[in-house]
Amino acid sequence: MRYLSLLLIVLLGFQANCQNLSKEEWYDVYIQSGKILQFITNAEVDKIGERLDLKDQDNFEEFKKVFTEKKVPFNSTSENVYAHPHFYLTSLENEFELIIPGVKVLEKRDGEDYERSQYYFVLKTNVIYDRIKKEVYFKNADILTDEIEIHNWWLGQWEGYMDEVRKVYKLYDFTPPPPPSPPKNLQ
Repeated sequence: MRYLSLLLIVLLGFQANCQNLSKEEWYDVYIQSGKILQFITNAEVDKIGERLDLKDQDNFEEFKKVFTEKKVPFNSTSENVYAHPHFYLTSLENEFELIIPGVKVLEKRDGEDYERSQYYFVLKTNVIYDRIKKEVYFKNADILTDEIEIHNWWLGQWEGYMDEVRKVYKLYDFTPPPPPSPPKNLQ
């Protein structure tokens, strides 16, 4: 019993110390992540590829087509097309998971109480704040463009979305966007 109590104290102490950024440091994370959103809004796909080191991914060209061929107008309220940041805590100190789904929100279907979305991509990356250099950098970036991958991502996050993003809100007063809508073809 004593060992179990000690283990619990260590684990809780570890989790409590993992995210210890000040609000000013968090703001730097938010601003640097916002630059990725600006690149998306301005269709600067090559800058996204460079900043997140995505150019060598197999589906980067497919991701690029969203901007070059389809010319999707992200963050256009008149078109109902959005790319919003979703931040999640990680177990690593000063590191967050950033998810940016690129979606077009569709009309509600008959018999459903919620809207669905057409997903163009889901951009995932880890955002790290380096306290020594006072810099923000990104690692382990990935782009989901395949419908099945997007469905699996959505199914893996939908149930705990509010609990997870609320943790960031409580620490840094970051108001998250609404939960991502289900993909249009998800059964």
